[in-house]
Amino acid sequence: MKIYLMLLCSFAMACGRGGNSRIKEAWNDENQPKLIVGDDLVIKFKKLPMYGEAKMKGWSDSYWPTYTGGISYRWLTDSYSYDFLPDDISGRHFDEISPAEKYDLAIGRFDFPTVTEERARTEIMKTVPESPDFVPDFKIPEWFGLCHGWAPASQNFKDPVKKVTVKAPNNNTVTFFPSDIKALLIYYQQYSGNRSVQTVFAGERCDEEFSKLEERMAKGEITAAEFETAKNSPACRDTNPGTFHLALANEIGRKQIGFVMDRTRDSEVWNQPINSFSSEILDQVDQASEGAAPGTVKEVKLSTSVIYSVETNPSADAIGVVEAENIYEYWLELDKLGKIIGGRWITEDRPDFIYRESAPVFQGYFKHLEQIYLKSLE
Repeated sequence: MKIYLMLLCSFAMACGRGGNSRIKEAWNDENQPKLIVGDDLVIKFKKLPMYGEAKMKGWSDSYWPTYTGGISYRWLTDSYSYDFLPDDISGRHFDEISPAEKYDLAIGRFDFPTVTEERARTEIMKTVPESPDFVPDFKIPEWFGLCHGWAPASQNFKDPVKKVTVKAPNNNTVTFFPSDIKALLIYYQQYSGNRSVQTVFAGERCDEEFSKLEERMAKGEITAAEFETAKNSPACRDTNPGTFHLALANEIGRKQIGFVMDRTRDSEVWNQPINSFSSEILDQVDQASEGAAPGTVKEVKLSTSVIYSVETNPSADAIGVVEAENIYEYWLELDKLGKIIGGRWITEDRPDFIYRESAPVFQGYFKHLEQIYLKSLE
């Protein structure tokens, strides 16, 4: 999941670790709840729902890993180093080629621009010994891919469930399976030439690799204090729990609108579409703990279950929604009016940042994708 815009999946997966963070504060400028919720923001704790479910749940599919060539991957035959199809092909039926090849063929582009761009973006040919671009020591991390396209696309478009056969130029026919269509929607969602997408974003991205910091600490290269300082830098404190709870309760609870979280805390990023949440009160105290947001008079301890969609392998059949759960514990800090003004995390596992992205308008080179997509819903 490699970085293109600020949201690319050069944000990857990392496992949470146990512990009890003492970070507690009001949100900073990057964590203002209005950044994700907008002006229609209910901030009083007692007026917020403790449960919510999005009307549009994120569908599951591949994040189209970079190390297999993104959507230029022939997933039905497990091939990414294939030769280009000849430009004089005619009268043939194609169903086992890559999503990128299928779209190029369907619109008669026998120079295969989507395949070419994907190979350039992923640099996949640097990993192929027979390729003139081969670089012996070049490695692609397995978590690089198109999660930044998949997560918002799965919330913006209905789930393609039917295969679609298209008559292509030169008397060819092309069959798009559900995962082919999803791959193209995912690709177009993050397409650098797309200017119709708008993004709302809260939080900061952490660039620290905690596992490497731990290795350095174990070797004596840095102290435990230096480790904690790097781990708890402003960017690595992650989304303020007050902001996160307000986003869950306002967007999913009040409006039934999902959003995306990077569910991993450090430099690796997995963008996951959130489908629902459920919170329960564990404790509350009528005082402010040390370091709480200015104006805090009460703190409420919550346990919140967050259900989100996960990635799968591509399929010729409908996949639907495959879900997983994270449980977060945190304190919310309330002022004398009962408004949420900050918070602190208890669980070490917490979302790095949150965002939502609008659906792209089908135009330009990908305007024909709209009809393929709509036919997959019929």
